[in-house]
Amino acid sequence: MVVCPPAHPNLPNVSWIIEYPGTIVDGLPVYVSKQLDGDTAVLIARGVNLPVFARPVFVSGRTGSFPAAAVYPYAVKAGRLELNWEDGFACEILRCCLLNSNVIRGFDTSRFCMAVTERALELIDDDGLPLPGGSWLLDPIPVTARLGYGLFRESSITAAETMSFSIPVSEGLWLSDNPLYPPVEAKVPA
Repeated sequence: MVVCPPAHPNLPNVSWIIEYPGTIVDGLPVYVSKQLDGDTAVLIARGVNLPVFARPVFVSGRTGSFPAAAVYPYAVKAGRLELNWEDGFACEILRCCLLNSNVIRGFDTSRFCMAVTERALELIDDDGLPLPGGSWLLDPIPVTARLGYGLFRESSITAAETMSFSIPVSEGLWLSDNPLYPPVEAKVPA
């Protein structure tokens, strides 16, 4: 399977750590990490719907906290698994359930990813504009808990509590760890 990480919106020529299920042991996926600089072929275990992740590797060697992701086999098109930033949150929820022995059978993971994306688009600011940050502004706790108990409904997808605060920063271009946030330019007042 060829895994294709997305372009990073703020960092050209970024390298990646791909995390993918290499084998199934006792019904659970064992994740493998592999560094790469572009599309790569990997062997992915068959049998269950499995989230695959790509995390950017920064110049410092630190990896990004917010992964691009997709669910195998649903996001496979023409033999390529196309990862995207919008499905990172939903796939992180699915991996959490899998790693906690909650193998999800009979669950429409494709529809789940779409529902998460749709809910994220409903998050708006005081001016009625979509909030930057996408699905990472949703609360993972009720979703994970209800999935684990087999009680999930789309109404379980709710916004996380947020708060605004100001911090002093030096002048320059600031990038968020979340690639769905646009860069912010800070200028010293004249």
